[in-house]
Amino acid sequence: MARRQANRSASRSTATRASSGPRRQTASAAQADADGGMGIEGAVAIVTTIVLIAACLMVDYYLGTTYGGGVFFKS
Repeated sequence: MARRQANRSASRSTATRASSGPRRQTASAAQADADGGMGIEGAVAIVTTIVLIAACLMVDYYLGTTYGGGVFFKS
């Protein structure tokens, strides 16, 4: 039969308990964040801008060739 262990101190910390304070970054992690370049937010903003400009030009091309009323592509 297995031997029972006595109750341990309640103040003992476990590895699975979440930290109550803010997380600290090491110097190398902070340097990697600073040198990381453009984030995903910046890339999404640039791609969205390019797609919107392309869509406006495509609509203007269609209006210009079909109805003769485009701003850039009048017939």
